[in-house]
Order: sequence, then structure tokens, then C-alpha cells
Amino acid sequence: MSGPGYPIVVGTDGSPTATIAVDKAGELAQALGAPVHVVCVPMATPAYEWPARITSQVVVEKASERLSSRGITVHTHLPEDQGDAALALVAVAESEGAQTLVVGNKGMTGMRRLLGSFPNRVSHQARCDVLIVPTQSESPAELAGGAVVVGTDGSSGATLAVTEAIRLAQALGGELHVVSVAKPSDAPETALATAAAEAADRGIKAITHARQGDPADELLDVADQHSAAILVVGSKGMHSDDREWLGNIPDKISHKGGSSVLIVFTSDAAGSDGGVVSEVTAAEAG
Repeated sequence: MSGPGYPIVVGTDGSPTATIAVDKAGELAQALGAPVHVVCVPMATPAYEWPARITSQVVVEKASERLSSRGITVHTHLPEDQGDAALALVAVAESEGAQTLVVGNKGMTGMRRLLGSFPNRVSHQARCDVLIVPTQSESPAELAGGAVVVGTDGSSGATLAVTEAIRLAQALGGELHVVSVAKPSDAPETALATAAAEAADRGIKAITHARQGDPADELLDVADQHSAAILVVGSKGMHSDDREWLGNIPDKISHKGGSSVLIVFTSDAAGSDGGVVSEVTAAEAG
């Protein structure tokens, strides 16, 4: 997740659901003091009357006005997709040094996006954190003051996810809930104690939850109980052949849950660590 000043990149096609993602990027930017880069790939927008590039220019101008009115610094981009809008969006994130890329989850719970499984492709290709915003509701809950839920198993990748969750809880002013779901032969208390100690060092009280069962289901249960604004997991498995022992956690969470899902980029740090929550693949969307 972005620290203060680090850019946030958000993709939009001008649709109502994409506007929700733009608004969430704005909320995050306000909390972190970060600029927002709004990206619209011309070939990803339906140009019914105007040429695609003109339509896209209107889209980014409207998004820029929407965010600028809240005091947010905004930059706009109209990249060529060169056959894949997801790659074009990821390329902007890389060129701008973004640590967070925001997309809506349309297609996960309903009709597919124009270009198919867009968030899925972004999550697989991005070398930064990816925030997937639920767009089913026309008025999703505000991020500010909302609880942050993070899963950990104590591995290096999961530790990065915990660190980012702590930053979010500080920035948003919400509760921090740390969940560890053990394999049948393991105990989760050590990972929870380590995470709680890190949070305490940063002035945050962590509420810990030791669970047994399916990791995705347990994370969703804690998130539902505490009306979480953001659910945080690590990305290990997205950029390799690693797989989490009970399935694809972000995929399950993004399909079933009502919280935004932050997939923290952990591949460089995770190495060969084993893990329960951190070994995940990207959330499939469309």
C-alpha cells in the first residue's frame, strides 16, 4: 500500500462502477496524502458517437474534476493498449512509481467487463499492490474509520501484508484485526503475537483472531463481523507456481465478500516461505 506521497493509479472506463473505484482511490489518496493518476485506455471505452480517444479524454477529465474538487492532486493518462488494456494500466503504474493500483471488481459478481477479466490480468501483471474495489453497491461504505482485516501466517510475505495493514489502520483511523488460520497441525498464536507487537510499536492496538478452517472463509467471517472496509492479503502465488494450501484466497474473498481487497505485492520478499494466508493467487474478475 502506498505511503505518504507515493502515487495511486486508478483505471476507469467512465462507467458507474469504475467511478466507484475512482472515488475509493480518492479516499485512499486523502488518507495517505498521495496524488492520483487516472488512467483510461481509449480502446477500453465504448465510443458510441465519438472516436475512442475523445471519449477517453472526457472520461479522465470528469474523473479529474471529481477528485480535484476534494483537494487531491490528479494526473491523467491516455495510454495506447497495444492489445491489452491491463498491461497498459500496469505500465503507467510502473512508470509513475506507484505502490497501489486501484480497479473495480465488476465481473466477479455479475456481468463481465468490456475487456473480460480485467482485475485478474492486472493482479497477475502488476509489480505493486492492487486494491480491488467492490462495485456491486451504488453507495459503498467509506474507507475512513472502517476496520482493516489482515491475514498472516508469520512468513516474510505475510509480514509485509501486516505492515501495510498497520499503515492503513493508522491512515484511516479504523480498528486493526489480525487473523491467523492454522493448518491442522499448526498453532497460529506465534504469528499473531508477532503481528500484535509490530502494531503496538507503531501505536496501534491489534485485535487478534486465531482460527481453524478454510482461510478465506475465516477471513471473510472476521471481516463481516467487524464491517471491514479493507481486507488485506499477500500476493505470493500470483507471480509463480505457488498455491495456498486451501485454495485461492483473494479469488474467494473477491467473489464472496463486500470489502475492498488489498493484494499486497510480496513476491520479492516471500521467497520460498511456506504460508497459509500469504500463498495466494490473484482475484479473478471481469
